[in-house]
Amino acid sequence: MNKLFHLILMMAALAMTMPAQAQEEIEAPRRHRTVIAVGPSSFWSPTLKFEQGIGDWVSLGFHGKARFVMWEGGKIEPFVRIYFTENSPQGPFIQVKGSFGAHRRNFIFEDNCYYDANGDYVCDDNYDEQYFKSFGGGVAGGYQFFFGRNEHFALDLFGGFQYIRQENQNSYNDYRYIRRIFINFPVDIGLRLGVAF
Repeated sequence: MNKLFHLILMMAALAMTMPAQAQEEIEAPRRHRTVIAVGPSSFWSPTLKFEQGIGDWVSLGFHGKARFVMWEGGKIEPFVRIYFTENSPQGPFIQVKGSFGAHRRNFIFEDNCYYDANGDYVCDDNYDEQYFKSFGGGVAGGYQFFFGRNEHFALDLFGGFQYIRQENQNSYNDYRYIRRIFINFPVDIGLRLGVAF
């Protein structure tokens, strides 16, 4: 009978500690999480973000951006983020990114010809359905919030500067200037809302 009493007492003590452990697990911050988010853009220019925490301070990911109206195409921007808290990917961060894209030339200009640096006569924007490429990088800072039940939702706010170079950028004309402003603006501001796993 004494053994049965001790067994019941041990089970009661174990049952009392289990809810406390479960509560600690809920309240403990989740580290090295995965975040999938979208930007609040229109249906003709959607954005997608994937981010994976790989350490207490660092995460890797990419932004994917598409265009379905005027200069159709897209670009992918891989990034590395360094967080200022030991809870990657949550909190304040600095981001360094690369950018690689391809977009369709939409306009045909019969007079869009020029002499390049070698003295060759070039008319490269005269063909519709031809693509131009862009590449570059940038630096940004921001803050990523987790909220909701068990912090399953993520809000990512960031801003910074980027330099994106388009092919044949040395030849300036109004069309290329407008194209650069609309597609690769030098100020990079973003907002992404998504889920965290």
